[in-house]
Amino acid sequence: MAIFTRNDKVADTDYSTKELTKVSQGTSFTGDVVSECNLVIDGEINGNILSRASVTIGPKGKVEGKIAASKIVISGFFKGELEGDTVELSSTSNVIGDIVSDKLVIEDGGNFEGYSKKKKSNEYLSMKEDEEKTNSYDDSDVDE
Repeated sequence: MAIFTRNDKVADTDYSTKELTKVSQGTSFTGDVVSECNLVIDGEINGNILSRASVTIGPKGKVEGKIAASKIVISGFFKGELEGDTVELSSTSNVIGDIVSDKLVIEDGGNFEGYSKKKKSNEYLSMKEDEEKTNSYDDSDVDE
């Protein structure tokens, strides 16, 4: 699922083989999302998103928080921090925040206010490390 055409190169990851989760227009929630599948957002999310696949914010979608994913495609509104191997901003996108990516594509007409930093090839998704710290626990804390 991509908004942009590729003339000479095929993407390294085949996102079409992953399952899909959709947050439909009219749906909103606050909280963090951790997903192994592709995520399409046409509703509103206030929180962080961590995905090993792609995250797409549709033209009516709105997200405020952090997104860390292999591929991020934005056609709607985003405010916060983006971190991905590939970040694509369509002509209808409105992004306010910072982007760390290996590849950044901004279609003519796309709005981006913030700064962009090139992701180092050995850099790993920083939110993944944060999530592991948050979800780790000591077995001795569990009552039997």
